[in-house]
Amino acid sequence: MKGVTHIRGTAKYVKLFEQIKSEILTGVYRGGEKIHGENELAQKYGMSRQTVRTSLSLLAQEGLIERRQCSATYVTAKMQSG
Repeated sequence: MKGVTHIRGTAKYVKLFEQIKSEILTGVYRGGEKIHGENELAQKYGMSRQTVRTSLSLLAQEGLIERRQCSATYVTAKMQSG
């Protein structure tokens, strides 16, 4: 898999969730910033769109991202550093 650390026996969607969560927490994505769409993330990480969708749903449940219908996905403002 491209860019996702291999954790033996862990579901792909969990690995991707952890990867994107890490990118948010380390400032790769900043609060209020738009992140890539499902198709782009699927291509970037070599995973199916459904796997990406599941990971994004978990990130939304954790309050790390906000998914706006007919718009895009954004890192929540509360994740903004400083």
